Amino acid sequence: MSDKLRDLAEYYDSGDFSEEAREAETSTALVEPSGASEPMDSFTVRLSISVLESVRSRAAERNESTESVIRRMIEDGVAARQEGQEQQERRER
Repeated sequence: MSDKLRDLAEYYDSGDFSEEAREAETSTALVEPSGASEPMDSFTVRLSISVLESVRSRAAERNESTESVIRRMIEDGVAARQEGQEQQERRER
């Protein structure tokens, strides 16, 4: 372990951060939009570099994680598809 890393570990292992905690503000920036109201699962997907860079840029602009932006895009797409199917079923009645 480098000296710099050792010093950093010592600082965080023995430091008193109570003052910083009292002054901290609550942030909802990293709260997931789904609210985790249902169980989650994970999978891996390969994206082109240009698409991933675009999503990362969008996430940075919104101060969100890339994961939450991708999840919201998928959830919105699924919801739109379901809504479209429901509208189609109503028209067919």
